[in-house]
Amino acid sequence: MLAVLVSGVSFNLPEEYKALVGVFSPITPEAVAPTGPGPAALPGRLDAFVEAAARTPGNGTLNNLTLTAPDGRTVGMCFRAVADLAGYVVDTRCHTLDRQTGTLLRTTDPSRGSGGDVFMPWQWPLHSGQVFGWTGRILVFLSGLACPVLFVTGLQKRRARRAVAERRALLSD
Repeated sequence: MLAVLVSGVSFNLPEEYKALVGVFSPITPEAVAPTGPGPAALPGRLDAFVEAAARTPGNGTLNNLTLTAPDGRTVGMCFRAVADLAGYVVDTRCHTLDRQTGTLLRTTDPSRGSGGDVFMPWQWPLHSGQVFGWTGRILVFLSGLACPVLFVTGLQKRRARRAVAERRALLSD
């Protein structure tokens, strides 16, 4: 439950969480610098980004494609099951590209950077239970069930205490 709670805080208070992690290990503001060239210049259509992502060497399976800036000038592509990250629990690499030119602006890679840079991508796998496979997912499911169970049993305990106190009061009168 603690891992789910802590990783949940990272989603709800991202800036504060990054600041707290940064106290223990610095977090690179713009992720890790790219290690190689990105895909060739891309036209502005999203289907072209998907095709370019599929042709990009060294990437795994395209997991998501997002417009990362409010004005839509940048595009984020995240790949799962990246071959050179096979030994890592977090095997996802993300690229941010300029939508007009296709220039690779930055790469987020869980195998490089400071301890904070490596720790931050772990938040979703911890929160969802992916870290420990099916065992982790089942534990996260059970911890989700534990919260309402504890709430209901706590209410029942309170009612039982009141009933005992009322009986004692009646008997003492």
